[in-house]
Amino acid sequence: MASKTDFIAPRTWVAIDIAKGVNVALVEHADGRQQRFRFVHQRDDYDRLVAFLRACAAPCRIAVEPTADYHRTIAFRLVSEGFDVVLKRATNRSRSSIL
Repeated sequence: MASKTDFIAPRTWVAIDIAKGVNVALVEHADGRQQRFRFVHQRDDYDRLVAFLRACAAPCRIAVEPTADYHRTIAFRLVSEGFDVVLKRATNRSRSSIL
């Protein structure tokens, strides 16, 4: 009988909604707790976000939706800090309608 093993290591999942003004990060911890983190495109807020993510118990995987050029600075900062960052493009399903 095969054993059921979860091959996905516990981690902290982070989704960042990038905007021109205020950005919002939704953080789901390995234990299932969720938190929101709001920040703007300023160095002080980037420092707060990095400190918050470093304090998480499990390693972070961060998804960022590319939005114009607003995502570039935060994505660069997170990658340079050693975080696992992926760019996730939103798809518009209404464009792919079946005739």
